[in-house]
Amino acid sequence: NNNLAGLVGIVDVAKITPGAFLSNLPLIENSIKKMTGMIQLMLEVSKLESDSFSATLESSDIVPLLTNEIVPFRAVAGLSEVVITEKLASDTICCMIDRNLFGRILQNILSNALKYAPRKSVVCVTVDVNKSDAVVSIADTGKGIPDAYKKKIFEKFFQVEERKNNLKFGVGIGLAFCNLAIKAMNGRIWIEDNIPSGTIMKFTVPVVTHNEPHGNHIQKES
Repeated sequence: NNNLAGLVGIVDVAKITPGAFLSNLPLIENSIKKMTGMIQLMLEVSKLESDSFSATLESSDIVPLLTNEIVPFRAVAGLSEVVITEKLASDTICCMIDRNLFGRILQNILSNALKYAPRKSVVCVTVDVNKSDAVVSIADTGKGIPDAYKKKIFEKFFQVEERKNNLKFGVGIGLAFCNLAIKAMNGRIWIEDNIPSGTIMKFTVPVVTHNEPHGNHIQKES
């Protein structure tokens, strides 16, 4: 892990030059936060993989949830002059979701989109609705993902490096978490090309029907 190696290096330098520790405190804090986030995500993936995991599904309007999650990412996007736009099928879209999982899914996908979005580009968040599902799409205009990797990218710690095509990306376990979390909410996730360049990450969650219960716990089958 690069963050751990960096911390060890700083400690080694501090043994020789004590003042180096104080001057590198921001780097140490950033590395600790990244490692803490990675460990937390690993624990959450492990929980989702457990046969005893139970998602708390309830009827929720995903529009305010989505717009609230986008707000902090706009500040990050602004640093690279990237604009985040929204195109929603309706002002109210009620779905059966686990609110916590839904928020974490959006955070992971938006984070990846901004990571690979070119400077001064647009990341577009779209929500369409069909008879049974709401389809959430997050599109960027980066280099895109080759067809050979479109399914593998949802595997834990998947990394790609193609020097010939100047292509390098890795998603750690963020998309593995998204895949498991969306399945726990009876949805699916996949990747499409954003013509002429870039990636569209799409996932579905079931819309609420008139006979749908208000709240429900769904436990994975063994």
